[in-house]
Formats: sequence, structure tokens, C-alpha cells
Amino acid sequence: MPKKDHSLSQLYDHLSRFTIWIKRFSAFGKLTLTMHKRLQIPPELTDGYRGREASEFINDLTLKKAGLQENQRILDAGCGFGGTIFRWLESQKGYYTGYTLSPYQHKIASREARRRQLTDYCRFQVRNFEEPLKEKFDVIVAIESLLHANELKLTMNNFREGLVPGGKIIIVDDVYHQGNPRADIDVRKLMKNWFLPGLWTRKDYMNGFRESGLRIVEETDLTGLVPVWSRNRLKVYIHFLEWISRIMPRGSLKLLMEAHLGGFRLQRLYSHKKMKYL
Repeated sequence: MPKKDHSLSQLYDHLSRFTIWIKRFSAFGKLTLTMHKRLQIPPELTDGYRGREASEFINDLTLKKAGLQENQRILDAGCGFGGTIFRWLESQKGYYTGYTLSPYQHKIASREARRRQLTDYCRFQVRNFEEPLKEKFDVIVAIESLLHANELKLTMNNFREGLVPGGKIIIVDDVYHQGNPRADIDVRKLMKNWFLPGLWTRKDYMNGFRESGLRIVEETDLTGLVPVWSRNRLKVYIHFLEWISRIMPRGSLKLLMEAHLGGFRLQRLYSHKKMKYL
């Protein structure tokens, strides 16, 4: 396993517990198990999402691109609480597998599968998607998870080996596009906050696809749908969280604080037009 599995697993566990707590006590809408970005819904589609969490939009968009057929096998690499799998299952029956590094996410997803009586159709595993896949899949989906891959080329090759002939991979993630990411102070601090090996660029993805024998069928830029705060507001929040983090003792709360600090740093990279959501 990659050497940072343990730290990343802890980060996911703490963030997941906080996320579930916020969702349960929030006054806004029903509990959703999707943890992805809440994208801005295009005006022509707004009516279809009234009363729903905006975070479901990316699940619906990727489902459309997947073009699933009945009884196919699907892997969600970095499944979180299983939100994408449960959403896809509403439209297309199949055999779904979800990988997560977080035991807590696994617990919530498995419990929800039992509650919905879907255990014949989906299963969840505490597993790193960078390990060799032990079975073949028709579709692999990875939404906001490859950012944490230690070796992108290894992951791409691993996915390729796990696909049936003619299989499809759908990736949605934050992609750096302003030169060398390691030269950016916000990137270096984000790497520390989120235990990242780096920020992958589009060139990194292209090299990974080519060397793994994968062919790009379609590429879509969703950057314009990513909500971003003003630079001044981000500056205030980042400075405040940095101050809190410096005086906070090591422990779960500090880990959670720095994770949220990383989220604001990523937003600031978007505000400076250094990131794309592809």
C-alpha cells in the first residue's frame, strides 16, 4: 500500500464524521450521501433539481456519460458514503463495488445498502484503488478521488487492467493548469493539509492515459460551474484558520481544521484561475 494510507484514512474518517454530523443537523434539505462539490446548476436544468442537493448533479452527469447497460459491473474508486452508487442504482441496476480508505465511510455505506435492501447489487470495501484490481469492470468512475493518488500513471495502468475490452473510465477532478504546481505556495500548503503527493496537471493525465493504452473519448470543462468565494473573503478565512491551527494542539480537531483550510486553499487556486474542474 502507498505509505500515506494511514494518515489519509484518518483524514477521511474525521472529515466524514464531521460531514455526517453537519448533514444530520442542517436545516437545508434531506440527508445526502454525496460528498462531491455542490456545482452551480445550469439555468436550463434548475427546475429538475428543486428540492434536491446540488451535489447530485455531478452524479447524474457522469451517469449519462457512462451509458450503462443492464447488469454491468461498475467500480466507484473513492466511493465515500456510496452516494454515486446509490444515485446510479436508482436509474440502472447492475453490480456495483465501492472502494474507500475510510472504515467509517465503509460502515455508513454498507449500512445504507442494507437499509435500502440493495446488498444484492452493491458492496463496499476498505481498499486502495492503487492496488491491483482482482476483478474486471465494465465502467470505473472516480469523482474527486484521483487527486489523492500517489502515482497517477500506476493508477491509470491499474484501471486499464481492471477494464473489460471496450470498458470505460470516467474521471472528474481538480486539475492544475498553470505551469509547475510545486512552485505555487498554495499548492504546497494544500499538499500538507490534505496529505497530497502533488497536484496533477492535464499533462500528467495525458501521459498516464497514453502510457496505459487508454483513449480519450470525451473531455468536458466544468470549471464554470464551481462556486468560488471572493478573494478577499477567502483571504480572511484562510488567515483566521491558519491562526487557529497554529495554536491548536495536535489531535482530531487540528486535523479537521487543517483539512478545511486545505479546502479554502483549493478555492483560492480556483479564484486565481489556476485550477480546472475536468
